Amino acid sequence: MKSKYAFILLTLISCLLFACGSNKSTTQGTDEKPAAHSMQTEGYVVEKNGNEVLVVNPNIKDNNQNYGPIYFSNTPDSLKIGDKVRISFDMLMESYPGQAEAKEIKVLDSHKPDGADLTEAEALANAFNSTNVKSRILSKFQYNQEADKWIIESGDMMGGTEEITIQDK
Repeated sequence: MKSKYAFILLTLISCLLFACGSNKSTTQGTDEKPAAHSMQTEGYVVEKNGNEVLVVNPNIKDNNQNYGPIYFSNTPDSLKIGDKVRISFDMLMESYPGQAEAKEIKVLDSHKPDGADLTEAEALANAFNSTNVKSRILSKFQYNQEADKWIIESGDMMGGTEEITIQDK
């Protein structure tokens, strides 16, 4: 009878130790590469301060990996306001806007809609370099071909919006 209790106790202790064990894999001392970056977002550079940029995607519904507006540190000096970028990062501080350190950055081609003279990058650069915009959190960004103008709407945390119109020339 005592051996039955000892066997049950030993089994429970083994299960407990197995459940509490670490599943971390280590790469120290091996040629194994660390895991690829787990998070990625795409958007436009709408603010730049030294090596830090604010990246926003106004089409949040179109991008299932959109984390909202994020300030990225560790960015190259070559980035400009209006650049469309894809950025990989490891960890995101969940402030608003979020904050992260960029690991990989790819500048994407700037799209020019049919009938437009300006590219997306040029329209955003004109909007944010020439006006005193209260918020740079884009909620709408589109080219209106009939009116030949870009409509850029920015919103704030309180639900207020501001519309900026850029003539396409």
